[in-house]
Amino acid sequence: MKNPRSDPNFVQSELDMDDFDFARIGRRVRERRLRLSLTTAEVAERAGVTRQTIVRLESGKPCTLETFHKVRSSLRIFTDFLLREEQERDFCVQHHPEAAHWTVSRQKTTYQKNGVIADPTHEDDPNERLRLGRLGFQPFFTCLLNAELPGGILNQGLMEIYRETWVDSHPGEEFIYCLKGRARMRVRDEEFILEEGGALTFQAIEPHQYAPAEPLGPNDPPLLLLIVVALPGKRPSEKSRTSRPAKAGPLAD
Repeated sequence: MKNPRSDPNFVQSELDMDDFDFARIGRRVRERRLRLSLTTAEVAERAGVTRQTIVRLESGKPCTLETFHKVRSSLRIFTDFLLREEQERDFCVQHHPEAAHWTVSRQKTTYQKNGVIADPTHEDDPNERLRLGRLGFQPFFTCLLNAELPGGILNQGLMEIYRETWVDSHPGEEFIYCLKGRARMRVRDEEFILEEGGALTFQAIEPHQYAPAEPLGPNDPPLLLLIVVALPGKRPSEKSRTSRPAKAGPLAD
C-alpha cells in the first residue's frame, strides 16, 4: 500500500480513501483518546458523530472523509499523524531527517476556525523559509520530529524563529533548548534570555512567547530551538499495546 504522504507534492485535496490504513488510524485515534482521558461518547459529542461511529473507527472500520476530519479535529491532531507509517518497534522510535516537514506558522484563531483544525502547510526548502522569514511573512516555522512512542507523553520538535511569535498556551510541561542564536523567552510576566546551550522548563499552560534576543539582521541566521512537550494524561495499559515479534541479533536491521 503506498503512503499518501510519500509524495512531496502532496496536498490535502489529493487524499485518496483507498490509501487509508483504517486499522492503523483506529489504533491512533484510540491512543489519542486515552491520552486525553476521553470516553468514546465524549469524542463523539465533540466530533458531532454517533458513539458507534467512534467505536467502529477505533476497531479499524472505514469511515467517510468528512467523518475522518471531524474525528481528528475533535482530538486536535493532523492527518500527518494518523497516516504516518508504523514504527518497527513499540519500545523506541527513531526520527529520520528525510521524513521531516517544516510547517508554516499559523495562529490558533486561524487554523481552528469554526472548531475545525485545518491540516498544516509545509515549506521544506530552507532557502524559501529564509526568504519568507526575512521578509516578515512568517515569524517562525516548526518541524515535528515524529518520534513519539505509541501512547507516549512526549512530543518533540524544532522551531526556526525570525521574529517574536504570538503568545501561546497549552497543557503539559515544556522544555526548551537553544541550539543556535540567543533566545528571549517570556513566561507569564517574566523574561528569560537563553544563550546557545541554555535551557528552560516551564508549565506550558502559562502564557509564553518565543523571540530572538535581538532583532535579526538581513544576513543573520534564524534562532533555532529544540522543544519537548510532556503532555498530561495516562498512557494506554500494556495490554492495549500491539506486541511485535523481536528481530534476532544486533544486525537484524
